[in-house]
Amino acid sequence: MVLFDARAARRKAETRDGEFFHHHFQSLMNPTGSSQFFFTKNTPRLHSFFIFPRHLSKQEGKMPKIFFKKTAKLAMLALVGWATLRTDDFLLRKEVLSADPALLLSLGRHFMVGYQDFEEIKQLVSHGAIGGIFITRRNIAGKSAAEIKRELDELQRIQADLGLPPLLIATDQEGGTISKLSPPLRELPTLGEWVKDHGMDSVEDFVRMQAEDLLSLGVNVNFSPVVDLKPKGRAGILDFNSRIDLRGISPDPETVTQVGLAYSRFLKQHGVMPTLKHFPGLSSLDTDTHLQKGRIKLSFEELAEKDLKPFREILHSTETFLMLGHVVIPDLDPEFPASLSRSVVQKLLRREWNFQGVIVTDDMTMGAIVRAPGGIGPAAVRSLNAGVDLLLFTRQPSLYYSAMRETLRAQRRGELALGFLEQSECRLAKIATEIQGRKIEKISNGDVSWEPSALAASH
Repeated sequence: MVLFDARAARRKAETRDGEFFHHHFQSLMNPTGSSQFFFTKNTPRLHSFFIFPRHLSKQEGKMPKIFFKKTAKLAMLALVGWATLRTDDFLLRKEVLSADPALLLSLGRHFMVGYQDFEEIKQLVSHGAIGGIFITRRNIAGKSAAEIKRELDELQRIQADLGLPPLLIATDQEGGTISKLSPPLRELPTLGEWVKDHGMDSVEDFVRMQAEDLLSLGVNVNFSPVVDLKPKGRAGILDFNSRIDLRGISPDPETVTQVGLAYSRFLKQHGVMPTLKHFPGLSSLDTDTHLQKGRIKLSFEELAEKDLKPFREILHSTETFLMLGHVVIPDLDPEFPASLSRSVVQKLLRREWNFQGVIVTDDMTMGAIVRAPGGIGPAAVRSLNAGVDLLLFTRQPSLYYSAMRETLRAQRRGELALGFLEQSECRLAKIATEIQGRKIEKISNGDVSWEPSALAASH
């Protein structure tokens, strides 16, 4: 019996021929140059099907025919599977980008998308297919602040040339471990740590540094502050990513409200839109919504007295975005998380709280959404039909295409809540007008090099 040592075979395959094949196989499988996780993660496996047998037969003696035949069959099956996926991916993108331009523009303004391949995000902006950009470490790896700014300025120029209002450009720059643009931006502690060391009167100093850094790149929305109550103990055993114990301001609702309100007011005054997150608060969860849907265990009365208090009071006191977590509030909607729930958005936030600001989902590519029954497409439609303004896709645009295709199809079937969409467009237009005004003011001071078109100014 011949044992196949994959590691040894891989080492033997690292020859010039192997590298040549690997390079051209990557090009064949991924001709657009985009870094979609499926293809890059699995490419070496398929590479091994073709390269390893040849090298083993040359250097280890002749390979048994039956092993070679089985390997070849597996390779062909993998190649057929990949070709099918590539075809599906091509057809998916084609369906979205060839949609009626007016419809794509109308729906696209409700999508904020992250990227790694700059050419791909340029294509989406050129089609008017999105209303916002999310930037994080994936976008900036190996780039200077000047290079990042040039990319974002180019996207804004494309938007302006189309006669559209400025793109919303957002990031997670909380301070501490969640400082997605540091470096090149300066590293600051969390807001809670800053206040503990420097006092409440220093919040504006913290905000001023943060806002200067963000605006220097062209970022106009920050997904901060974190107003989830800080858990008194360690994170739940299944919480690998949220880690509110490290990011939260305080366990005390009054302190969180005071600090979060000061931060939000100052950030808005300095030209960057703040975002309260993660409604309704992740403090009491023992699960991680990056992996699965969370579920509040408190009664609504308990939630209102504790976790909801900072959200409610800050929203009543200043203008800010609100980010909805993928968390079920059983007393309001036992089935769907807040990010997809019409009861939460319309009954609680819009009517009872009278919040008329912009609502954005937490990342729609999290496990809580993509692993849920139906997947990301129906979830996107449900979120828009709940009255959410912006759907956030932080990773590669591939999942955006699935969500947008389903949204386009839902519109053609008459399944979208057009009244909610019209109200949402008014809210987004208001924010765009504010950003537009700041751009025009900076242009008059000679700080930026592009000027919006007359059509954009009319929005």
